[in-house]
Amino acid sequence: AFSGRSLHATKEAGEPVHAGDPGGRSVWYKWIPSISGQAVVDTFGSSFDTTLAVFNGTDVTALTEVASSDDFNNFVYHGRVLFNTTAGETYYIAIDGYTGTTVASGSVALHYHVTSTAPTNDAFAAATVLTGSQGTIVGSSFAANKESGEPPHGGDTGGQSVWYTWTAPANGHVNFYTIGLLYDTLLSVYTGESVGALTPVSGADSDDLTNLDDEDGVTFDRAL
Repeated sequence: AFSGRSLHATKEAGEPVHAGDPGGRSVWYKWIPSISGQAVVDTFGSSFDTTLAVFNGTDVTALTEVASSDDFNNFVYHGRVLFNTTAGETYYIAIDGYTGTTVASGSVALHYHVTSTAPTNDAFAAATVLTGSQGTIVGSSFAANKESGEPPHGGDTGGQSVWYTWTAPANGHVNFYTIGLLYDTLLSVYTGESVGALTPVSGADSDDLTNLDDEDGVTFDRAL
């Protein structure tokens, strides 16, 4: 993590637009990751409405965009990007303020992390076991992959799935949610013994709880 500020910053001649907004008070960071893998960079915790962009290149007038983000969702006005990194390659990170009545600026919070190892429950056959009639579990999908024959989840192709398995302890009404995750999730529930021959559970296939969030929830009846 790194902290700084963009008060009284300016934009250079020839500098590109960041996340589709002209901005005007950009600050720059240079990052050379020591390992290859999947990186996450965000501006969560900044004191203003940020735009975020990551570039390759050696001249501000001739940069190649790697990833960019304006708002994480309709409630969080900070950016978050995921991209694949190469060890030893130089990445330039630009943080600017969103252009409203004035160009936003203030205290900057920058977080960056790269992961090269897939999570243990990346594969269907290695699904994490859930137990009991209720609970909460935390994990990671960084560096996860999608298996051959794996179906789309929540009506979307996705690409970085992790798996959990649960045996119902009793008959009843079941709710699963991904509330609280810091990315736009997909959520599906299935029965079956192999990833290429799964049966969706009725009413258990979700892309967003509402049009205003990135979290998902499913509700269904389950019998032993």
